[in-house]
Amino acid sequence: MKSWDQPHGPDYAIDEPEFMAQYGRALAEWGNVEHALAHLFAAFLRPASLQISRAAYLAVPGFRDKLTVLDAAAKAVFVVISPADRPALEKEWQSLFNAANRTSKNRNKIAHMHVWHGSRSGTGTFGAGHMAEVDKLPFNWEEREKLVVTSKTLTDYRQGFLALYERISNYRDDVSRALIRAQESQNKRS
Repeated sequence: MKSWDQPHGPDYAIDEPEFMAQYGRALAEWGNVEHALAHLFAAFLRPASLQISRAAYLAVPGFRDKLTVLDAAAKAVFVVISPADRPALEKEWQSLFNAANRTSKNRNKIAHMHVWHGSRSGTGTFGAGHMAEVDKLPFNWEEREKLVVTSKTLTDYRQGFLALYERISNYRDDVSRALIRAQESQNKRS
């Protein structure tokens, strides 16, 4: 007879608090990604008030729509910066845009999963899709591990979110410097 009471694997949280701590850390790190993207939007616009650009960015309801708005702003910036700065910034933007799209899938997976509290049965706590789909998961923890979110998966996601945050922040600084150089060049011509 199949049972969920088989021993858990090394990547399953043996207790719920361990899993929940990793879960919270991963979601908090995603919040930093969102924050960095809002600041990148402000760098693209160079508004008189950071609050104005942030309000405009946050008014866009969905993440993919926010990326579309950022993409449009980036392309407008590429027109005004120096041709010397343009290739590297365009290339990195495309890479960041793709990475943000890919990484947001991990955020969506953990934001919309159901957490299965397995500490009572000894199977370990893990996250999986909708409750109605848990019956489709394998009973064997090694097979199940490939399909669910474990504490280790959450740690990996959090590290990916952190790496994306750092790339966006560095890119924002590069864009800001390129825009300053473009403004200085414009001022010299005037």
